Amino acid sequence: MAPGEFSATSAMHMIVHQLFTRLVFTLQFESSLSMEIISFWLWLEGIGHADFLASIDSLDNYRLHSIASAAKMFIEALRLRSIQSNHRSVDAGGYFRKEAVKGIVFYLNNVCHSVLQDILEVATAKENIYRHANQAQQQYVKGKATMTMSTKDLLSKIKASFTSARSHGEGSSSRSIMIQMPQQPNVPRDERTLFVTFSNGYPFTADELYEFFIANFGDVEVISVQEPVAPKPPLYAHITFYSQDTLFRVLAGHPRVKFVIRGKHLWARKFVPKRKKAHNF
Repeated sequence: MAPGEFSATSAMHMIVHQLFTRLVFTLQFESSLSMEIISFWLWLEGIGHADFLASIDSLDNYRLHSIASAAKMFIEALRLRSIQSNHRSVDAGGYFRKEAVKGIVFYLNNVCHSVLQDILEVATAKENIYRHANQAQQQYVKGKATMTMSTKDLLSKIKASFTSARSHGEGSSSRSIMIQMPQQPNVPRDERTLFVTFSNGYPFTADELYEFFIANFGDVEVISVQEPVAPKPPLYAHITFYSQDTLFRVLAGHPRVKFVIRGKHLWARKFVPKRKKAHNF
């Protein structure tokens, strides 16, 4: 099946969005590389590997990181062959390589660019914060993008990368997730923390909570899920945001709000430390 014959349904768009969120915010792959990886997977599905993206999205984060790293290696090899193809040596896999590059660029232009428009702004903004912090500490971050980059600039950068090379990747934890970023000054952590509870028997992992809140509110500092006491599953978690404003946006003026995430119920309210509860009596 040629790339142009691929039908990008709303369900497919949701999977693309979810995978990008997991790759960038949970596994810490760069935005540009994540778009390339997803476009490569879309191309594989488009040439006959049915439900390929849905199968990948069903993987846990450890396996997702492994298969994404393999895709990264393939994309880097494509770039290298693109550079070497100017030589006169015979390229036995030239046709496959050209089709792969053409497919990746097609899905970058026709799927990823439109589907990921909203989350790209958040992703690139956070990468710029990391980059700025790293540059202030060390000199090893060379050749990175400038401090401000529009979505269109990002797409151009990705497409241009098939004649030049660069990439990056990292892992995540299963119970607790934390990313080092500047905290909001003069606001104690307790004042930036949600207390969330689960339905008995339907717990959430730190990964699930992170993916939901980062995708919908774009700001998470740390998530800590209750240590389960066998045979009972965890019943609650604490979610701390970098900005107190995010907590206000989550609650939207209500003392308690309810979310349904992948069919499971979640109740959220502002965290109140035990010492403050004691003072109220």
